[in-house]
Amino acid sequence: MDVPGKIKDDVKARLDMTEMCDQSELNLRHGVNRRTLKPKAFYALSLDKRKGVCEWAQQLTMPDAHCSYIANYVDMKSTKFQNMKSHDCHVFLQTLMPIAFRALPDNVLEPLVELSGFFRNLCS
Repeated sequence: MDVPGKIKDDVKARLDMTEMCDQSELNLRHGVNRRTLKPKAFYALSLDKRKGVCEWAQQLTMPDAHCSYIANYVDMKSTKFQNMKSHDCHVFLQTLMPIAFRALPDNVLEPLVELSGFFRNLCS
């Protein structure tokens, strides 16, 4: 969700990516005054989409004893989830993640859905 301070997408990671991956659209670019520009990744959510995910999570109701009230973990000011308990994080990864991030492109969403199914099978 591109949360400042939590994302590991820094200049060193982008330099490593140019050597290891074939994703030229994410390579560092040089702009005006020799400033290094880091293009936004296609899988990062825009501010509007992050707000949409957070609003969706605030309105979400789950069956009794399934998990905590997810809306308690949503911070609308910084558009992120915080202070989630372990079980609630597992519920989010296993069942809610494919629904929450359905706005992502198919080439990003499909691995997330498979990862969600992997966690579900692993814990069952």
